[in-house]
Amino acid sequence: MWLPVSVPQSLSGRFGGFRCEPLKASLRATTHPRLSHWIDLDARASGGGIGAIEHYRFWVVDHRDRLVAGPRIVDVPRHGFALPHGRYRAFVSIVDRAGAVEIASAAVIVGPEVRLLDCGAVMSIWGALTQIDLPTTAASIDLADVLKEASGATDSTSMWIQAFGATGGYGQNEIEKGGSPGAVGFAQTVTSLSGFKSTFGTTVVSYYLGDNGSHDLGGGDGGASTIMFTGSAWPTTIANVVVIAGGSGGGGEGGTSHGEDGGAGGIANAASSSSAVNGSGVIGGGDSGGGPGHNGNSGNQAAKLADQWSTDGIGGYGGTGSDVLREFTNGSAVDAGYQTTGRGGNSDGDGGAGGGGYGGGGGGVNETTKGSGGGGGGSYATGSTITTDTQAAAASNDSGSASGVMRIVFNNAVSG
Repeated sequence: MWLPVSVPQSLSGRFGGFRCEPLKASLRATTHPRLSHWIDLDARASGGGIGAIEHYRFWVVDHRDRLVAGPRIVDVPRHGFALPHGRYRAFVSIVDRAGAVEIASAAVIVGPEVRLLDCGAVMSIWGALTQIDLPTTAASIDLADVLKEASGATDSTSMWIQAFGATGGYGQNEIEKGGSPGAVGFAQTVTSLSGFKSTFGTTVVSYYLGDNGSHDLGGGDGGASTIMFTGSAWPTTIANVVVIAGGSGGGGEGGTSHGEDGGAGGIANAASSSSAVNGSGVIGGGDSGGGPGHNGNSGNQAAKLADQWSTDGIGGYGGTGSDVLREFTNGSAVDAGYQTTGRGGNSDGDGGAGGGGYGGGGGGVNETTKGSGGGGGGSYATGSTITTDTQAAAASNDSGSASGVMRIVFNNAVSG
Protein backbone atom coordinates (compact mmCIF):
# COMPACT_ATOMS: atom_id res chain seq x y z
CA MET A 1 0.00 0.00 0.00
CA TRP A 2 1.63 3.24 -1.16
CA LEU A 3 1.03 6.38 0.89
CA PRO A 4 0.77 9.90 -0.56
CA VAL A 5 3.52 12.37 0.23
CA SER A 6 0.99 14.62 1.96
CA VAL A 7 0.19 12.24 4.86
CA PRO A 8 -0.43 14.53 7.88
CA GLN A 9 1.83 14.27 10.91
CA SER A 10 -1.20 13.45 13.06
CA LEU A 11 -1.72 10.20 11.14
CA SER A 12 1.77 8.87 11.70
CA GLY A 13 0.76 6.47 14.49
CA ARG A 14 -2.09 5.05 12.43
CA PHE A 15 0.31 3.99 9.70
CA GLY A 16 2.77 2.13 11.87
CA GLY A 17 4.97 5.07 12.77
CA PHE A 18 5.38 6.53 9.27
CA ARG A 19 7.21 9.84 9.61
CA CYS A 20 6.75 13.14 7.82
CA GLU A 21 10.05 14.80 8.69
CA PRO A 22 12.49 15.28 5.79
CA LEU A 23 14.45 12.26 4.59
CA LYS A 24 18.06 12.49 5.79
CA ALA A 25 21.01 10.33 4.81
CA SER A 26 23.91 9.85 7.21
CA LEU A 27 27.10 7.82 6.73
CA ARG A 28 29.99 6.90 9.00
CA ALA A 29 33.02 5.31 7.30
CA THR A 30 35.77 3.70 9.38
CA THR A 31 38.42 1.03 9.05
CA HIS A 32 37.98 -2.03 11.21
CA PRO A 33 40.28 -2.02 14.26
CA ARG A 34 41.53 -5.57 13.61
CA LEU A 35 41.04 -5.64 9.82
CA SER A 36 42.72 -2.50 8.55
CA HIS A 37 41.91 -3.38 4.92
CA TRP A 38 38.18 -3.46 5.69
CA ILE A 39 36.03 -0.32 5.37
CA ASP A 40 32.93 -0.43 7.53
CA LEU A 41 30.09 1.75 6.21
CA ASP A 42 27.37 2.53 8.75
CA ALA A 43 24.19 4.38 7.70
CA ARG A 44 22.10 3.56 10.76
CA ALA A 45 21.68 7.26 11.64
CA SER A 46 19.72 7.83 8.41
CA GLY A 47 15.97 8.33 8.71
CA GLY A 48 12.90 10.43 8.11
CA GLY A 49 10.90 10.47 4.92
CA ILE A 50 7.62 8.72 4.11
CA GLY A 51 7.55 5.27 5.63
CA ALA A 52 10.69 3.26 6.28
CA ILE A 53 13.83 3.47 4.15
CA GLU A 54 13.42 1.02 1.29
CA HIS A 55 17.03 0.37 0.29
CA TYR A 56 20.62 1.48 0.90
CA ARG A 57 23.03 1.83 -2.02
CA PHE A 58 26.73 1.89 -1.10
CA TRP A 59 29.74 2.71 -3.29
CA VAL A 60 33.31 4.00 -2.93
CA VAL A 61 35.52 6.22 -5.13
CA ASP A 62 39.24 6.93 -4.89
CA HIS A 63 40.93 10.35 -4.63
CA ARG A 64 40.54 10.78 -8.41
CA ASP A 65 36.79 10.07 -8.22
CA ARG A 66 37.16 6.68 -9.90
CA LEU A 67 34.70 4.01 -8.78
CA VAL A 68 36.62 1.32 -6.86
CA ALA A 69 33.87 -0.59 -5.03
CA GLY A 70 30.15 -1.12 -5.51
CA PRO A 71 27.55 -0.04 -6.04
CA ARG A 72 25.79 -2.57 -3.82
CA ILE A 73 22.07 -2.28 -3.06
CA VAL A 74 21.19 -3.82 0.29
CA ASP A 75 18.30 -3.77 2.74
CA VAL A 76 20.47 -3.42 5.84
CA PRO A 77 22.08 -0.08 6.84
CA ARG A 78 25.58 -1.52 7.20
CA HIS A 79 27.96 -2.80 4.56
CA GLY A 80 31.69 -3.12 3.98
CA PHE A 81 34.40 -3.45 1.34
CA ALA A 82 37.99 -4.70 1.34
CA LEU A 83 40.27 -2.03 -0.17
CA PRO A 84 44.05 -1.48 -0.55
CA HIS A 85 46.05 1.48 0.76
CA GLY A 86 44.68 4.84 -0.35
CA ARG A 87 42.37 7.80 0.26
CA TYR A 88 38.70 7.16 -0.47
CA ARG A 89 35.25 8.70 -0.24
CA ALA A 90 32.34 6.39 0.51
CA PHE A 91 28.72 7.16 -0.41
CA VAL A 92 25.28 5.96 0.55
CA SER A 93 22.01 6.82 -1.13
CA ILE A 94 18.69 6.05 0.55
CA VAL A 95 15.18 5.85 -0.87
CA ASP A 96 11.89 6.10 1.01
CA ARG A 97 8.51 4.71 -0.02
CA ALA A 98 7.54 7.90 -1.83
CA GLY A 99 10.64 7.64 -4.02
CA ALA A 100 12.57 10.50 -2.38
CA VAL A 101 16.35 10.07 -2.53
CA GLU A 102 19.08 11.47 -0.30
CA ILE A 103 22.85 10.95 -0.48
CA ALA A 104 25.57 11.21 2.17
CA SER A 105 29.31 10.66 1.96
CA ALA A 106 32.30 10.27 4.26
CA ALA A 107 36.06 10.24 3.72
CA VAL A 108 38.18 7.32 4.89
CA ILE A 109 41.87 6.39 4.62
CA VAL A 110 43.23 2.85 4.37
CA GLY A 111 46.75 2.77 5.79
CA PRO A 112 50.03 1.77 4.12
CA GLU A 113 50.12 -1.55 6.00
CA VAL A 114 47.44 -2.85 3.64
CA ARG A 115 48.58 -4.53 0.41
CA LEU A 116 46.87 -5.53 -2.83
CA LEU A 117 48.33 -8.92 -3.71
CA ASP A 118 49.18 -10.05 -7.23
CA CYS A 119 46.32 -12.55 -7.09
CA GLY A 120 43.86 -9.69 -6.50
CA ALA A 121 43.29 -10.39 -2.79
CA VAL A 122 43.58 -7.63 -0.19
CA MET A 123 45.82 -8.28 2.85
CA SER A 124 46.38 -6.63 6.21
CA ILE A 125 48.31 -7.65 9.34
CA TRP A 126 47.16 -7.43 12.95
CA GLY A 127 49.64 -8.84 15.46
CA ALA A 128 50.50 -12.40 14.43
CA LEU A 129 47.49 -12.60 12.09
CA THR A 130 47.82 -12.04 8.34
CA GLN A 131 44.28 -11.55 7.07
CA ILE A 132 43.35 -11.83 3.40
CA ASP A 133 39.99 -11.32 1.71
CA LEU A 134 39.75 -13.23 -1.56
CA PRO A 135 38.92 -11.23 -4.71
CA THR A 136 35.30 -10.49 -5.55
CA THR A 137 36.19 -10.46 -9.26
CA ALA A 138 37.39 -14.09 -9.46
CA ALA A 139 35.91 -17.50 -8.70
CA SER A 140 39.05 -19.64 -8.29
CA ILE A 141 42.47 -19.23 -6.69
CA ASP A 142 45.55 -21.24 -5.72
CA LEU A 143 46.03 -21.07 -1.96
CA ALA A 144 49.76 -21.62 -2.55
CA ASP A 145 49.86 -18.26 -4.37
CA VAL A 146 48.08 -16.60 -1.46
CA LEU A 147 50.62 -18.09 0.97
CA LYS A 148 53.60 -16.82 -1.05
CA GLU A 149 52.53 -13.23 -0.44
CA ALA A 150 51.48 -13.67 3.18
CA SER A 151 54.11 -12.11 5.45
CA GLY A 152 56.00 -14.73 7.49
CA ALA A 153 53.70 -17.66 6.65
CA THR A 154 55.02 -21.11 5.71
CA ASP A 155 53.47 -24.39 4.53
CA SER A 156 52.93 -25.38 8.18
CA THR A 157 51.48 -22.06 9.42
CA SER A 158 47.97 -22.24 10.87
CA MET A 159 45.53 -21.21 8.11
CA TRP A 160 41.93 -20.31 8.88
CA ILE A 161 39.51 -20.65 5.98
CA GLN A 162 36.42 -18.61 6.76
CA ALA A 163 33.18 -18.24 4.82
CA PHE A 164 30.44 -15.73 5.63
CA GLY A 165 26.99 -16.11 4.07
CA ALA A 166 24.83 -13.28 2.77
CA THR A 167 22.02 -11.58 4.63
CA GLY A 168 18.38 -11.82 3.62
CA GLY A 169 16.09 -8.90 2.93
CA TYR A 170 13.61 -7.00 5.08
CA GLY A 171 9.90 -7.67 4.72
CA GLN A 172 7.89 -4.96 3.04
CA ASN A 173 6.34 -2.34 5.34
CA GLU A 174 2.60 -2.01 4.99
CA ILE A 175 0.44 -0.92 7.93
CA GLU A 176 3.10 -2.25 10.31
CA LYS A 177 6.82 -2.72 9.72
CA GLY A 178 8.17 -5.76 7.94
CA GLY A 179 10.38 -8.30 9.68
CA SER A 180 14.17 -8.12 9.72
CA PRO A 181 16.48 -10.72 8.15
CA GLY A 182 18.43 -13.10 10.36
CA ALA A 183 22.18 -12.99 10.99
CA VAL A 184 24.40 -14.52 8.33
CA GLY A 185 25.86 -18.00 8.59
CA PHE A 186 29.54 -18.69 9.28
CA ALA A 187 31.82 -21.63 8.53
CA GLN A 188 35.50 -22.11 9.40
CA THR A 189 38.10 -24.84 9.18
CA VAL A 190 41.69 -24.56 10.45
CA THR A 191 44.51 -26.24 8.62
CA SER A 192 47.83 -25.40 6.94
CA LEU A 193 48.77 -25.37 3.29
CA SER A 194 50.44 -28.77 3.64
CA GLY A 195 47.48 -30.07 5.67
CA PHE A 196 45.02 -28.77 3.07
CA LYS A 197 46.90 -30.51 0.26
CA SER A 198 47.03 -33.73 2.27
CA THR A 199 43.25 -33.60 2.76
CA PHE A 200 42.14 -32.51 -0.71
CA GLY A 201 45.09 -33.44 -2.95
CA THR A 202 45.35 -29.92 -4.35
CA THR A 203 45.67 -26.28 -3.26
CA VAL A 204 43.51 -24.89 -6.09
CA VAL A 205 39.97 -24.02 -5.04
CA SER A 206 36.79 -22.55 -6.45
CA TYR A 207 34.60 -20.23 -4.40
CA TYR A 208 31.35 -18.32 -4.73
CA LEU A 209 30.32 -15.32 -2.63
CA GLY A 210 26.64 -15.10 -1.67
CA ASP A 211 24.48 -12.27 -2.96
CA ASN A 212 22.39 -10.44 -0.38
CA GLY A 213 18.62 -10.52 -0.45
CA SER A 214 16.42 -7.43 -0.78
CA HIS A 215 12.69 -6.93 -1.22
CA ASP A 216 10.11 -5.60 -3.60
CA LEU A 217 6.55 -6.25 -2.44
CA GLY A 218 5.90 -8.88 0.19
CA GLY A 219 8.53 -10.74 2.16
CA GLY A 220 12.29 -10.33 1.91
CA ASP A 221 14.46 -12.57 -0.23
CA GLY A 222 16.77 -15.10 1.37
CA GLY A 223 20.53 -14.52 1.25
CA ALA A 224 22.69 -16.85 -0.83
CA SER A 225 25.35 -19.09 0.69
CA THR A 226 29.12 -18.65 0.38
CA ILE A 227 31.04 -21.79 -0.56
CA MET A 228 34.58 -23.04 -1.25
CA PHE A 229 35.29 -26.38 -2.90
CA THR A 230 37.99 -28.16 -4.90
CA GLY A 231 37.64 -28.66 -8.63
CA SER A 232 35.96 -26.43 -11.18
CA ALA A 233 32.54 -28.13 -11.34
CA TRP A 234 29.89 -27.73 -8.68
CA PRO A 235 30.58 -30.50 -6.12
CA THR A 236 28.39 -33.59 -6.08
CA THR A 237 29.95 -34.98 -2.90
CA ILE A 238 30.62 -33.29 0.42
CA ALA A 239 34.18 -34.69 0.34
CA ASN A 240 35.11 -31.94 -2.16
CA VAL A 241 33.66 -29.14 -0.06
CA VAL A 242 35.87 -27.05 2.23
CA VAL A 243 33.25 -24.74 3.79
CA ILE A 244 29.67 -23.59 3.20
CA ALA A 245 28.18 -20.64 5.10
CA GLY A 246 24.40 -20.46 4.92
CA GLY A 247 22.52 -17.31 4.00
CA SER A 248 19.96 -15.85 6.37
CA GLY A 249 16.21 -15.95 5.87
CA GLY A 250 14.25 -12.90 4.79
CA GLY A 251 11.74 -11.09 6.99
CA GLY A 252 8.00 -11.42 6.52
CA GLU A 253 5.81 -8.59 5.24
CA GLY A 254 4.18 -6.35 7.81
CA GLY A 255 0.38 -6.31 7.74
CA THR A 256 -1.85 -5.25 10.58
CA SER A 257 0.86 -6.83 12.77
CA HIS A 258 4.63 -6.51 12.65
CA GLY A 259 6.21 -8.91 10.13
CA GLU A 260 8.14 -11.82 11.60
CA ASP A 261 11.96 -11.92 11.44
CA GLY A 262 13.94 -14.30 9.28
CA GLY A 263 16.10 -17.05 10.76
CA ALA A 264 19.89 -16.88 11.02
CA GLY A 265 22.25 -18.96 8.94
CA GLY A 266 24.02 -21.82 10.69
CA ILE A 267 27.36 -21.61 12.53
CA ALA A 268 29.91 -24.35 11.72
CA ASN A 269 33.25 -23.57 13.38
CA ALA A 270 35.57 -26.60 13.18
CA ALA A 271 38.50 -24.76 14.82
CA SER A 272 38.77 -27.36 17.59
CA SER A 273 37.36 -30.39 15.78
CA SER A 274 39.12 -32.86 13.50
CA SER A 275 35.71 -34.03 12.32
CA ALA A 276 33.39 -32.15 10.00
CA VAL A 277 30.97 -29.75 11.71
CA ASN A 278 27.40 -29.01 10.62
CA GLY A 279 25.64 -25.84 11.73
CA SER A 280 21.86 -25.77 11.65
CA GLY A 281 20.12 -22.64 10.47
CA VAL A 282 17.45 -21.03 12.64
CA ILE A 283 13.71 -21.38 12.02
CA GLY A 284 11.97 -18.28 10.73
CA GLY A 285 9.71 -16.33 13.08
CA GLY A 286 5.96 -16.81 13.19
CA ASP A 287 3.51 -19.70 13.32
CA SER A 288 4.42 -20.66 9.74
CA GLY A 289 8.09 -19.70 9.72
CA GLY A 290 10.41 -21.46 7.31
CA GLY A 291 12.30 -24.39 8.78
CA PRO A 292 16.11 -24.31 9.07
CA GLY A 293 18.53 -26.00 6.71
CA HIS A 294 20.65 -28.53 8.61
CA ASN A 295 23.16 -31.28 7.85
CA GLY A 296 22.35 -31.09 4.15
CA ASN A 297 18.61 -31.37 4.76
CA SER A 298 16.21 -28.65 3.68
CA GLY A 299 14.00 -26.85 6.15
CA ASN A 300 10.54 -26.83 4.66
CA GLN A 301 7.93 -25.14 6.81
CA ALA A 302 5.11 -27.06 8.37
CA ALA A 303 2.43 -26.14 5.84
CA LYS A 304 4.55 -27.75 3.09
CA LEU A 305 3.28 -25.57 0.29
CA ALA A 306 5.08 -26.65 -2.85
CA ASP A 307 6.26 -23.16 -3.79
CA GLN A 308 7.82 -22.64 -0.37
CA TRP A 309 9.98 -25.76 -0.41
CA SER A 310 13.73 -25.53 -0.32
CA THR A 311 16.13 -28.24 -1.44
CA ASP A 312 18.50 -30.69 0.19
CA GLY A 313 22.17 -31.16 -0.53
CA ILE A 314 25.33 -29.17 -1.11
CA GLY A 315 24.24 -25.58 -1.48
CA GLY A 316 20.54 -26.38 -1.34
CA TYR A 317 18.59 -23.32 -2.38
CA GLY A 318 16.24 -21.43 -0.11
CA GLY A 319 12.46 -21.81 -0.22
CA THR A 320 10.95 -19.61 -2.90
CA GLY A 321 7.82 -18.62 -4.68
CA SER A 322 9.43 -18.05 -8.10
CA ASP A 323 12.39 -19.05 -10.23
CA VAL A 324 14.42 -15.86 -9.72
CA LEU A 325 16.87 -16.65 -6.93
CA ARG A 326 19.67 -14.74 -5.23
CA GLU A 327 22.92 -15.98 -6.72
CA PHE A 328 26.55 -14.91 -6.25
CA THR A 329 28.41 -11.63 -6.45
CA ASN A 330 31.42 -13.11 -8.28
CA GLY A 331 29.59 -15.01 -11.01
CA SER A 332 26.99 -17.72 -11.47
CA ALA A 333 27.95 -21.26 -10.53
CA VAL A 334 27.77 -23.67 -13.45
CA ASP A 335 26.14 -26.79 -12.07
CA ALA A 336 24.65 -29.97 -13.37
CA GLY A 337 21.36 -29.48 -11.55
CA TYR A 338 19.45 -26.26 -10.95
CA GLN A 339 18.52 -27.37 -7.43
CA THR A 340 22.10 -27.92 -6.23
CA THR A 341 23.28 -24.34 -6.11
CA GLY A 342 23.36 -22.36 -2.89
CA ARG A 343 21.08 -19.58 -4.02
CA GLY A 344 18.82 -17.70 -1.65
CA GLY A 345 15.08 -17.91 -2.21
CA ASN A 346 13.15 -15.10 -3.89
CA SER A 347 9.93 -14.09 -2.15
CA ASP A 348 6.91 -13.33 -4.28
CA GLY A 349 4.49 -13.66 -1.35
CA ASP A 350 4.07 -12.23 2.11
CA GLY A 351 6.39 -14.68 3.84
CA GLY A 352 10.17 -14.26 3.83
CA ALA A 353 12.22 -16.55 1.62
CA GLY A 354 14.75 -19.03 2.97
CA GLY A 355 18.54 -18.68 2.83
CA GLY A 356 20.70 -20.98 0.72
CA GLY A 357 23.21 -23.32 2.34
CA TYR A 358 24.02 -26.93 3.21
CA GLY A 359 20.33 -27.63 3.02
CA GLY A 360 18.34 -24.49 2.16
CA GLY A 361 16.05 -22.78 4.66
CA GLY A 362 12.33 -23.09 4.03
CA GLY A 363 10.21 -20.15 2.92
CA GLY A 364 7.79 -18.52 5.35
CA VAL A 365 4.14 -18.13 4.38
CA ASN A 366 1.42 -15.56 4.88
CA GLU A 367 -0.43 -15.49 8.17
CA THR A 368 -3.71 -13.66 8.79
CA THR A 369 -2.15 -10.36 9.84
CA LYS A 370 1.52 -10.63 8.73
CA GLY A 371 4.13 -12.64 6.90
CA SER A 372 6.28 -15.20 8.67
CA GLY A 373 10.06 -15.29 8.31
CA GLY A 374 12.18 -17.49 6.09
CA GLY A 375 14.47 -20.10 7.63
CA GLY A 376 18.26 -19.78 7.66
CA GLY A 377 20.45 -21.98 5.48
CA GLY A 378 22.65 -24.68 7.00
CA SER A 379 26.45 -24.38 7.23
CA TYR A 380 29.27 -26.92 6.96
CA ALA A 381 33.01 -27.01 7.66
CA THR A 382 35.37 -29.86 6.92
CA GLY A 383 37.36 -31.14 9.89
CA SER A 384 40.46 -29.20 10.92
CA THR A 385 44.01 -30.59 10.77
CA ILE A 386 45.09 -28.04 13.43
CA THR A 387 42.86 -28.05 16.52
CA THR A 388 45.06 -26.09 18.96
CA ASP A 389 44.65 -22.57 17.59
CA THR A 390 42.64 -20.90 20.35
CA GLN A 391 42.38 -17.60 18.47
CA ALA A 392 40.62 -19.36 15.61
CA ALA A 393 38.16 -20.95 18.03
CA ALA A 394 37.18 -17.43 19.17
CA ALA A 395 36.92 -15.95 15.66
CA SER A 396 34.03 -13.57 15.05
CA ASN A 397 31.16 -14.65 12.80
CA ASP A 398 30.46 -11.03 11.79
CA SER A 399 32.05 -10.08 8.47
CA GLY A 400 30.60 -6.55 8.43
CA SER A 401 29.16 -7.14 4.97
CA ALA A 402 25.65 -7.78 3.71
CA SER A 403 27.12 -9.88 0.89
CA GLY A 404 29.19 -13.04 1.22
CA VAL A 405 32.89 -12.89 2.13
CA MET A 406 35.66 -15.51 1.83
CA ARG A 407 38.60 -14.81 4.15
CA ILE A 408 41.95 -16.55 4.70
CA VAL A 409 43.81 -15.86 7.95
CA PHE A 410 47.38 -17.05 8.67
CA ASN A 411 48.31 -17.19 12.36
CA ASN A 412 52.09 -16.96 12.39
CA ALA A 413 52.15 -17.88 16.09
CA VAL A 414 50.80 -21.41 15.48
CA SER A 415 52.10 -24.23 13.28
CA GLY A 416 50.94 -27.75 12.70
